[in-house]
Amino acid sequence: MGRRRYVARGVPGGYRIWDNKVRRWWGDLYELCPDDLLDELNGARDYDKITTLLKRYRAMKRLAAHPHRKTRCQILTAARTVK
Repeated sequence: MGRRRYVARGVPGGYRIWDNKVRRWWGDLYELCPDDLLDELNGARDYDKITTLLKRYRAMKRLAAHPHRKTRCQILTAARTVK
């Protein structure tokens, strides 16, 4: 088995994805290790799934930065329960 192209490396503040082929960072800084994103990048490379995972990690990052803000799902749920 060959060397993995994308690997997660610990950096101050979280994890970053290192691209071994071009020898540079790929993507954003992640607080938690993005194992499912790495598996997809090194495996099937499904564009739609990678996009979905990136959106999920960015949403988690926004929510962590602004914990007082409600997510769209929380707002919709609250709107359904209030009548």
